[in-house]
Amino acid sequence: MVNFSIFLLIIIFLKYKSNENETENSSFVKKNLIIGTLKNYNWNTVAPFFRSFQKAGFENCDCVIYIANISEETIEKIKSCGAIVYQIPEKYLNFSLINYRWKLYEDYLNENDGKYKLVLTADIRDSIFQKDIFKLYENYKTFLGIAKEDLYLSEGMNREWLETAYGVDIAKSLRNKRIFCLGTLWGTVDKFKEASDMLWKKLNSKWSTKLKVADQGVFNYLIYAEHFLSDYLVLSDNESGPVMTIGPTHNKYITFDSYDNVLNEKGEVASIVHQYERKPYITRKIYKKYCPDFNVDRSDIIYKTFIIINIYSLIIIIIFIYKFIKKIN
Repeated sequence: MVNFSIFLLIIIFLKYKSNENETENSSFVKKNLIIGTLKNYNWNTVAPFFRSFQKAGFENCDCVIYIANISEETIEKIKSCGAIVYQIPEKYLNFSLINYRWKLYEDYLNENDGKYKLVLTADIRDSIFQKDIFKLYENYKTFLGIAKEDLYLSEGMNREWLETAYGVDIAKSLRNKRIFCLGTLWGTVDKFKEASDMLWKKLNSKWSTKLKVADQGVFNYLIYAEHFLSDYLVLSDNESGPVMTIGPTHNKYITFDSYDNVLNEKGEVASIVHQYERKPYITRKIYKKYCPDFNVDRSDIIYKTFIIINIYSLIIIIIFIYKFIKKIN
C-alpha cells in the first residue's frame, strides 16, 4: 500500500512538471532579428539606420551589429538606439567583410538556436526603416525574401563579378536577367541560414579575402543557374513591394507622404528604403527627419555621396573602355 502511494505521488509530480513545462513553452514567443556589419564608418553616416530602427515600431525585435574599427563614441550612440554590438573577431578581419558577413550571421543564429523566428539583414550605410517589415510575414511558415531591381546583370560590376566567378559565357547567358539585390535579405531563420551557409561555402572556396567576386554575383548565379531556393523565394520590387531600392530608379522622381515617408510606385509607405544616398533630395529629407540635430544644409554627406557615386561610375567606364580597346586590338 505504501509503495503504491509513493508510485502515485511520483506520477502526480511528473504530470505537474510536464504541465509546467508546457505552460512555459506555450508562453515563449520567438523574437525577430535585424543583423548587420559595420566597419570604418562614423556616426554621421550610419545615424539614419539606427534612429529609423528606433522609430519604425519594431516589436519584440533584436538589432545585432558586428563592428570593426568604429569609435567608442559611435558605439555608444548605436547602443543608445537599442542595438546590441559585438566586435568582429580579429582573426577574420583579413576577410572581405561583404562576403564574410554570411559566416557571422550563420554562426550567430546557430549560437542562438530557437530564439528567433524571422531575420533580416540590410546595408547599414544606406538603408532606413519606415515600418516593421516583419508584420507582413508573420504567417509565413518558411521563405526567403529578396528585392528585385530594375537593372540587369549585364550592367556594371554585376557582370564583372559573374565573369570572374563563372566565366564570360555564363555572364552572357544571364545578361538579360534582372538583378537580385543582396543589400537587403530577409526570411524565416531556416531559409536565411541556408542562404548564408551556401553563400559562405561558395565565397570561402576562392574569394573570401579579395573582393574580386562579391556575394551578389554568386547569389544571382545560384538563383538563375542552379534554381537555389526557387520554391521559397518571395520577391519585392519598387512597384508594390515593402523594400524600395532607389539605385535602379534612374530618372524617376521618388514621392513622399505628408510625414516624409518614401512611397513605392503604388503609393504605399515602403517598410525599408535602400540606397537612399543615390538621390540627394532623398538623402536631405531622410537626414532632416531622423537627424534634425545634424547640419544637413552644409550638405557634407550629400557631397561625399556624390563623390563616391562618381568614382564608382568612373571605374566602371574605365573598365569598359579598357575591355573595348583590348577587344579591338
